[in-house]
Amino acid sequence: MVSLKRGNSEARVTPRNPPGVWPGLHRLSRKKVIKLAVAEEPSAPPQDIKCVSVRSTAILVSWRPPPAESQNGVLDGYSVRYRALDSEDTEPREVNDIAPATNQILLESLEKWTEYRITVTAHTKVGPGPESAPVIIRTDEDVPSAPPRKVEVEVLNSTAIQVFWRSPIQNRQHGQIRGYQVHYVWMENGEAKGLPQIKDVMLADAQWETDDTAEYEMVIAGLQPETAYSITVAAYTMKGDGARSKPKLVVTKGAVPGKPILSVHQTQENTLLVKWEPPLDAEGQVLGYRLQFGRKDIDPLATLEFTAEEDKYTATNIHKGATYVFKLAVKSRAGFGEEDLQELTIPEDVPKGYPQILEASNISSRSLQFNWLPPVLAERNGAIVKYTVAFREAGSSGNPQEKELPPSPENSYMLNGLKPNTAYDVKIRAHTSKGPGPFSPTVQYRTFLLDQVLPKNFKVKMVTKSSVLLGWEFPENYNSPIPYRIQYDNGGKDIEVDGRATKKLIVNLKPQTHYRFILTNRGNTMGGLQQNVDARTAANLLSKKPEVTFGHDMDGNVMVNLVDAKSSDSSVQAYYVVVVPLKKSRSGQFQNPFNSPEEMDLEELIQDISRLQRRSLRHSRQLDLHKPYITARFLSLPNFFTLGDLKHYDGFENKALEAGQKYVVFVLAVLRNAEATYAASPFSNPFQIDNPDPQPKIDGEEGLIWVIGPVLAVVFIICIVIAILLYKNKTKKTLELRIKCMLNTVEIASPPPMIPWR
Repeated sequence: MVSLKRGNSEARVTPRNPPGVWPGLHRLSRKKVIKLAVAEEPSAPPQDIKCVSVRSTAILVSWRPPPAESQNGVLDGYSVRYRALDSEDTEPREVNDIAPATNQILLESLEKWTEYRITVTAHTKVGPGPESAPVIIRTDEDVPSAPPRKVEVEVLNSTAIQVFWRSPIQNRQHGQIRGYQVHYVWMENGEAKGLPQIKDVMLADAQWETDDTAEYEMVIAGLQPETAYSITVAAYTMKGDGARSKPKLVVTKGAVPGKPILSVHQTQENTLLVKWEPPLDAEGQVLGYRLQFGRKDIDPLATLEFTAEEDKYTATNIHKGATYVFKLAVKSRAGFGEEDLQELTIPEDVPKGYPQILEASNISSRSLQFNWLPPVLAERNGAIVKYTVAFREAGSSGNPQEKELPPSPENSYMLNGLKPNTAYDVKIRAHTSKGPGPFSPTVQYRTFLLDQVLPKNFKVKMVTKSSVLLGWEFPENYNSPIPYRIQYDNGGKDIEVDGRATKKLIVNLKPQTHYRFILTNRGNTMGGLQQNVDARTAANLLSKKPEVTFGHDMDGNVMVNLVDAKSSDSSVQAYYVVVVPLKKSRSGQFQNPFNSPEEMDLEELIQDISRLQRRSLRHSRQLDLHKPYITARFLSLPNFFTLGDLKHYDGFENKALEAGQKYVVFVLAVLRNAEATYAASPFSNPFQIDNPDPQPKIDGEEGLIWVIGPVLAVVFIICIVIAILLYKNKTKKTLELRIKCMLNTVEIASPPPMIPWR
């Protein structure tokens, strides 16, 4: 056996003839013997790999053999491996047994406009060498094999249509979509008449598509009225346009007449004459007219329709200082045509009416604040540029004091420096650029005595769909039992409030309704201590109560269904899940004193929502487990929610439920576009977590065993204790007796004392 080494490899040749006899060896040179012995795989890949896409489904791959010193024997052939990178089918493929004299191969049946990774490997009879460095190449573009999707056509008018479509499926675009062609042709009796017309939509470079989600539209104008058209759409690449969509057949509307001839003139002080004529080219097409008119600053405009024979209209109740708009359109079989627009501005004048003073909102011993409404629209006679307020003491013969005020959205004014317990007459008038109007009727107010206390900051603290929480403040150290009254519902309802209270919840209100609340210290609303606020109740959201759907599990959790058909309202900012522990009555039954969550004072919960330090919030909540608490916050309600899982939901802890305690739950929604406005769902049905180790039920003989058994055990234990004590006592006495006997024995055995002789 001959053993030869080359590097880390070893070649062994075992001769068949006896040692020393090797036929034909004399015919081989030493060099040839060594070369035959070390034949192995190529140690280098083929060189100069080049790939060219000759068409959209074929790539020509060329190469040169590995260097001669790296071939390690006679080359037996080549193999080419290729794999698609951006296709649904990314399985690698291989072409084997390529003749050693071949230096190129054509890969066919490839996917169009697809990137491929290609490598080449050289082989000897021993095996393949290393792969060449991969070459990434994309097959050439082709026309799209699929049409645009979701082609829709909408008729705009008698001469125009609008076409909508989406790009073809991505894997069938076969190239970069450069644009679209919209083909349309006139149809008659189901057949095309004439050659199709083409509208091209060329995409800018920034619009070149990389996926199939793009949407496009185009308006085709210049069509014939009441005519049928067939529309198809095709996408195109650099190679041309691809498959067309299925034809869409539409019929344009009938021709509409052009603008009518419209004129507007003022004939009297508050009257306008509107006249019109049909368009010049609308003979025989006019079926009627539509007139829209009104003040430019008020929507909507009034709409009137007239027959084809009518040609004028008289508008009455015209306001001075206002701009009026008139729009007229002609009606034909195809609908209304283009509108003619005319505007007319009426000159201003001094106001004909006066402002209306509203009830006082704030009165003290030294000041009063009142509000007013501007003159009614028909009596303003122009834009209000300022107001004049005149006031004086009631019964005084002197000239009143006057204050000029600019117009403002609030229309409110505070008179200061007044005398206590004094009546004042107040009136007001409005001005336009032409001058002042008349004063309003006088309204009399009386300031308070110096020792009367005016509640401050009367406001709405919270609004729900059926309740309003009102609040106010008193000076420090004020404490008086004199009650106040709150009037609302236009004075139809009157509630007495304790004099020391600083808030009141008004319930049983209607959703989406405006209310005015008046806080006063007297039965009447004039001359007494008054403040008023306005509030609008929330919309009727969350009308469905949460439902316990799966009962409770072994961990003390409860699954609650929170779904509500109205809970997805876009006006809701966030949702809060509120847990209410019920309290036991004297009879031991759990009771809920409220019919609805909106009858509860939710102020503390609202403060929890706005509080930033959630840690201190959770700590304070742990001090009293029997108060209502927020257990989770959501931006949108989940279908189901698990109570008591000890997780945190947007800053709120979902605390474990207490065994043996009964609860109800509700959802509280915070609305977006209204300050301190909320909506609550109804209460869920009461639910309770049972004790994990309930006492066994005592029944019949089994119950007797459960009762007598523990008693006998206790008696037995007591007997054992008594026996131990008696035994210890007896042992002690025996020990004492034995000691006494021993002492007596010692005393007898001792000799008697010696008596001295006398």
